[in-house]
Amino acid sequence: TGVISGTPTTGGTSSFTVQVTDSHTPMDTATKALSITIPADLTVTTASLPDGQIGVAYSQTVASSGGTGPYTWSISAGSLPAGLSLTAGTGVISGTPTTGGTSNFTVQVTDSQTPADTATKALSITIPADLTVTTTSLPNGQIGVAYSQTASATGGTLPYTWSIDSGSLPAGLSLASGTGVISGTPTTGGTSNFTIKVTDSSGTPLTDTQALSITIPADLTVTTASLPNGQIGVAYSQTLASSGGTGPYTWSISAGSLPAGLSLTAGTGVISGTPTTGGTSSFTVQVTDSQSPADTATKALSIVIPADLTVTTASLANGQIGVAYSQTVASSGGTGPYTWSISAGSLPDGLSLTAGTGEISGTPTTGGTSSFTVQVTDSQSPADTA
Repeated sequence: TGVISGTPTTGGTSSFTVQVTDSHTPMDTATKALSITIPADLTVTTASLPDGQIGVAYSQTVASSGGTGPYTWSISAGSLPAGLSLTAGTGVISGTPTTGGTSNFTVQVTDSQTPADTATKALSITIPADLTVTTTSLPNGQIGVAYSQTASATGGTLPYTWSIDSGSLPAGLSLASGTGVISGTPTTGGTSNFTIKVTDSSGTPLTDTQALSITIPADLTVTTASLPNGQIGVAYSQTLASSGGTGPYTWSISAGSLPAGLSLTAGTGVISGTPTTGGTSSFTVQVTDSQSPADTATKALSIVIPADLTVTTASLANGQIGVAYSQTVASSGGTGPYTWSISAGSLPDGLSLTAGTGEISGTPTTGGTSSFTVQVTDSQSPADTA
């Protein structure tokens, strides 16, 4: 019958010559060169697809081999990233991605044979999220203490490159472009404001910036230069002051001691109480801040508590009518300058007391014994008297 039949098992083109012989005597024959093509199995040859980028046009063509064209492409499972579509007649995936993420899908190709052959391939496209600096603040540093903090970002395509877009880091610190590490040892106090920039490694690089600041507190210093005198039996209160460092602060006496009756409140730096004994107390105050490691500063100070004010003159020499007289009453303790007065009785006629010096002077005009009380007042507030 001359029927060629069966089920092909291998793709390719087979060339051959057929011969036909009739039943005449003698027999007649004829030949013909022919070929049969068995297309190879249809296969999707695209193994993977490159990443895309939000807002950047994307175009990739999926490919196949075998089968008989023309071909028709479709998505048989899953879905393409938002913003992308597949052209059925060409296998081109194109568009502009609008959302980050990884989309998993299966492409299917169908050829034009009858019956048609099909092939599928599981593929994915990753659209990195928008590049964003996620570091929103940086901790304080400390003069002379090593500092290290890493800026971070999400989205985009690794690796990232970091830079300072505007402003500057504190003196002594630098930014590693490949890691985002800000490190070094600060040398100067102050607040540095700067903008950090990250750039990804995608074909059309993404960038993002973030305004940041780093504060390096000035060296901790006790700014109180001296403390006023106190007074026995009178309430005393003075607050020590400091600058620099990082609060809250803790105060202490690191050497010497306060006057009897006074104490230092650690949390406020207030020296308070009521002095009980006269004298000069020398001591060193220390302030410690709350940084880690803590910074400290000291200051040598003193507080004078004058002794009780006392009139030390026990008696006065006699005078003589018509003869110039001069005697000075004296005192100890208290705080000068002093003011003298007669608080009871009166001086002999012709004599007077100089308030600023305590001198009794003049020329007596009348005989007799004059009894009186002298009073001295010092310059403390409230005043002391004797």
